[in-house]
Amino acid sequence: MTNDTESKPSEADSSNSKESNGRKSLQMRFHLMAGVVGLAGYILVASLANVSVAWATPWYYLLGWPLFCLGTAWLTQQCPERSWRWPLSMMLGQVFASILYGNTLFPVAMIFVTVLSIPQFVIASYLSRQENSSTKDV
Repeated sequence: MTNDTESKPSEADSSNSKESNGRKSLQMRFHLMAGVVGLAGYILVASLANVSVAWATPWYYLLGWPLFCLGTAWLTQQCPERSWRWPLSMMLGQVFASILYGNTLFPVAMIFVTVLSIPQFVIASYLSRQENSSTKDV
């Protein structure tokens, strides 16, 4: 004779599973938002300057960088754990935009956008540490 409680998941397991799925869904939306910010920001800057390569214009540094940094800061405040994911997704959005919109070669785009995304990684790391230290103090 088998025990029915062993084969059926408990209500707590079901609740944890729903929370986990909801969290994963939220994180996927954040990845998508970060990618769209990177893609749209790149295309906006390139369009404003009427160039095919956004980082070749001052608008990238005057408009793009602040936009990307604000986006990273907001996403990191919403979900501070493993905060490196948000600038990475934003960076990939820029890479795809540079390949599709600017006809840039993939390796060149990866190198330039990686170097230019360093401020977003620094912001994400800093804000994540701030969040972690404030939760430990409570």
